[in-house]
Amino acid sequence: MAEHFLVDSMSGAVGFIGAHSGTNVAGPDLCRLFPEAWDRGHRRLGDMWNDALTRFINTYLYAEHTYAKDSFQSHHIHKYLLFGDPSLRLGGVPADQVRQGEGAAVSHPSPDATTQYRGIISRVRYPSATGTGSIRITGEAQPGTTVGLYEGRRRLGETQADASGRFAIQLAGLKDGTHAITLRPAGRKARSLDARTILVDVQTASPTATNLKYPRTCAPGRFVLTGKTQYDETWVELFEGKVLVAGDYAQHGGTFVLRPTSPLSPGPYTFSLRLVTPAGRSTVLKRAVSTTITGTITQPASPSRRPINHPALRTANP
Repeated sequence: MAEHFLVDSMSGAVGFIGAHSGTNVAGPDLCRLFPEAWDRGHRRLGDMWNDALTRFINTYLYAEHTYAKDSFQSHHIHKYLLFGDPSLRLGGVPADQVRQGEGAAVSHPSPDATTQYRGIISRVRYPSATGTGSIRITGEAQPGTTVGLYEGRRRLGETQADASGRFAIQLAGLKDGTHAITLRPAGRKARSLDARTILVDVQTASPTATNLKYPRTCAPGRFVLTGKTQYDETWVELFEGKVLVAGDYAQHGGTFVLRPTSPLSPGPYTFSLRLVTPAGRSTVLKRAVSTTITGTITQPASPSRRPINHPALRTANP
């Protein structure tokens, strides 16, 4: 299928994620994680692939899940491959990033392609996350076009493109949450090509960590901390003093799972948590987690060397 889309077809795909052979029981769960990677803010093909596989491992293979007990299901992480350029950006490359060198393949579109796909409103620039509830949106449109901004049927404001086709508007008072804001020419029924919809996450509150669950006592290599924060894609770090022990992004819904990068040595531990939202707001929870590691760290035994018992190698005095 990948070969048909990418190679054998005159019109098909420029990137493909899929299994190189048949899938098994865990296949549908892994497939579901790929579109969720888009909801979690990833826009590059390779990032979506990496996010889906990482979440599959953390959710199903390192948990008390039936897949973790069936080693045959773990082969999905080797079976689902990415065919194509991992730096490909889904939804196109913003104009400001094109000028910086990203997406060079589309930095010089032909005039016909620009006319066909750009529409009346183009090159919209905006922050994907804000911690103030206020955002500035700029873009380009046909000179003199009045651009209206709507969230659903609610009108947020409007602005007019100048003689050079540039426009800018400042929106304030946005409440916490994800806002789908549509830009379209005002006073007319917009075609799908005329309208542009952007997603902006408003995160005015400092991040918090709730539902913290972890073992009060456990063996080396068994410590796992789970919790929840109010914003997706929040970076969560676990510290002992100034030493970083673990870190990962909160998943869709704000849940996070932290595992130390290496087994903890036996002894008591008191950890602090640091959370940073995509909008840049941060919180440090000092001495939030306490646990005791018992037992010893066991190293895998080296395989014993069996004596070679071949007639040609036998000697009278071994």
